[in-house]
Amino acid sequence: MPARFFETSGSLAAYDGGPLFEHSDPQRARHPRWGTLEYDLGRREVANYVLDSALYWLDRFHVDGLRVDALPAMLYLDYDRGPGE
Repeated sequence: MPARFFETSGSLAAYDGGPLFEHSDPQRARHPRWGTLEYDLGRREVANYVLDSALYWLDRFHVDGLRVDALPAMLYLDYDRGPGE
């Protein structure tokens, strides 16, 4: 289960022309070290998308578990950021 996603053609970045899956605040949208966009899990539709995606993998492919990537970046707003970032 991803905590972040890339900004490429065909990705979820600016899906509807503006920040939909990523944070609307540019300082929170992009991870400074990885250059990837972080999901705005505070939005119900984004949290539902991530949860439904996980449930799809469990149901469809009968996986035994899901790996959560970059969990600290999801939990801590200041993870891997300097003061004031």
